[in-house]
Amino acid sequence: MRGIDLQESFTSSDLLGWMFSGLIVDGSEGVGSLREEGRAAVVFAGERHTDVGDPLSYSHEENHGFDGVSMATDASDPGRITRTITFRAEPGRDQADQARLDAFVRGAMPAGGEVAAPEPGTWTMAFTGAAVAIQADTTTALGGGATTFAVDISPRADDPSQEVLQLTDTASCAAVCAVDAIGRSGVPDRFTAGADYSPESMDVGSTTAGPVSFVLSPPISSVSSHLSVGSGGDVIGTTTIVVPTSSADAVGDGFLQRYRPDPDLGTIASDAGPDSTTYTVTITGASVEDFADRYARWVPGASVGARVVDGGFLVHHSEYAIAPGFDALASGHRVLDGTDVTLDLPFGSWVDGARGGSGADGARITVIRTSSLTPAGVAAAAVLALALAVGLALLIRCRRAVA
Repeated sequence: MRGIDLQESFTSSDLLGWMFSGLIVDGSEGVGSLREEGRAAVVFAGERHTDVGDPLSYSHEENHGFDGVSMATDASDPGRITRTITFRAEPGRDQADQARLDAFVRGAMPAGGEVAAPEPGTWTMAFTGAAVAIQADTTTALGGGATTFAVDISPRADDPSQEVLQLTDTASCAAVCAVDAIGRSGVPDRFTAGADYSPESMDVGSTTAGPVSFVLSPPISSVSSHLSVGSGGDVIGTTTIVVPTSSADAVGDGFLQRYRPDPDLGTIASDAGPDSTTYTVTITGASVEDFADRYARWVPGASVGARVVDGGFLVHHSEYAIAPGFDALASGHRVLDGTDVTLDLPFGSWVDGARGGSGADGARITVIRTSSLTPAGVAAAAVLALALAVGLALLIRCRRAVA
């Protein structure tokens, strides 16, 4: 008969744990009523020492998780969002911990993702996809921790030429992090919406954060206003807004919706070219005052006025003060190539000069000084022209006679 020599090694903490577990399993005691009381004793050189410290405690916790987790998410292309998760372990962690953490990161990598270890104790995991895939892959990467990730893009309620990105972004690394780790109560995420968004990027992320808004305001190339005054005092106003193709594509027909006047005020036309789209708004008025009223109903705060500054017998001098409301027209958008105001006058009128200024409300005003012939001036000019023509004819006849 052969015997088996069995050797076991365990601590008093292990023994106490087994005893507690047995009492709980058979129902003798509840977990809340079990505790150990006593004092430590040390035997050294055959002598027992019982006054060596406080009552024994067998509570023990070891940190085998990450010491910090953070994220960076780039949603410049909403259809292909890229998220990078960085896992960190403090220096001094033993090799077994390092190997276990490394194995976890590589095992949690989603299909098509990439894992790198740029330095000891640091791992990065990057993956790309739509918002639904980003949430699923983040949940896996964080060991099943609770995550939410949603990107909702819609036109801004008060301005269809701008869009609002609503971001819901929460994550917890409680399943894979140490108790005091950065990111356990909410993994920080540096979220980038894109170059034309305000803000372009923001630090977000917690377990209780609500939606965060980013506003897309694509740039405009130029805004110009052209006024044509007829001989009868009628006015035709043409406002031209040129928008880069990328801006027009970003918001669909948003610019067309924004600049379309009411049917009783004017019309709008759009012309899409290879590099830009041009929106042309035409508003007319029977007089300067009528035009100014109709134009201001399209662009609140805009104004157009005319006044005579010197009413001579032959020539009248007038001023046109034009505040086309460029600030309101371009509100929310950068204007890349500036603005321009032009004025066409009827026959018998001309421009003496122009200057820029601002009104009491800070609106930009272009003041154009003009001159025009009065009826008497027109008659005098006609007589003068006739006299010149007759004189020229007589001169030519005299020269022929001499010849």
